[in-house]
Amino acid sequence: MLHHLVQLADVASVMDRVQVVHCDLGDVEWPGTVELAAAQARHYGLPFHVRRRTQGDLLTQITERHRKLRARGDTTTPAWPSAGARYCTVIKNGARSVS
Repeated sequence: MLHHLVQLADVASVMDRVQVVHCDLGDVEWPGTVELAAAQARHYGLPFHVRRRTQGDLLTQITERHRKLRARGDTTTPAWPSAGARYCTVIKNGARSVS
């Protein structure tokens, strides 16, 4: 995906505006994922940033959402992220950069 984005940005002459942002999932992420993302950014000479939720990782978010749903009596809505409850939006709105 990054390769394709770099090709499109190069054709559009906007490479100076491209940055790589990795949203860290915490304990559920495969070992070495952050390092791989950083290596890919380096390969293209792009700035690399890691974002992490200050409120906890993906599993923490799911657990908290499950608790809140059940507390209001909702036993049918899944706690897993969806189009209406996105993990990436939570990171964007409540995360810190660690790069």
